[in-house]
Amino acid sequence: MELVLYEVKERIGYITLNRPEKRNALSFELVADLKEAFAQAENDSAVKVIVLQANGEAFCAGADLAYLQELQKFSFEENLTDSNHLKELFLKIYQLKKVVIAKVQGHALAGDIDMVLAVGQTRERDGSGGLGFGAPCAGVEAPFIMGVTAAIRPTGNGDAGTSADSSASALL
Repeated sequence: MELVLYEVKERIGYITLNRPEKRNALSFELVADLKEAFAQAENDSAVKVIVLQANGEAFCAGADLAYLQELQKFSFEENLTDSNHLKELFLKIYQLKKVVIAKVQGHALAGDIDMVLAVGQTRERDGSGGLGFGAPCAGVEAPFIMGVTAAIRPTGNGDAGTSADSSASALL
């Protein structure tokens, strides 16, 4: 099964997280496939707008827990390489010259918030989802995008809020 699907319809490039059995949790391979899909969409002259979406109940559960356990055995240099790998994805999304919209359904949790923040345009598909912080690395970009005071408010208790809550706190 492909971890990321890419298709173009009516000048819209759809990049779809396709790991629903793991709630689209971010693994090294998924991040690599996302970087490749965003590069493809950026270079595709038929694409004017990019929509990031996901298959399954959750948009993304953040980092894959099994992969996080593997990371514990990595050397400092290997962990640094892994961190840079993820950072490159966020920067790629943030610096794209095309409009990118995150079509969020279900939950977008922990480290996934950085990906949603990098997109900048987020639409919740239904009212069932939530944007939630909790992991120490979550929301790394939030203070730079929205200011420290607003960034601390939603992260303080680890609760998942709705996109409306996030919008009210200047997150979206």
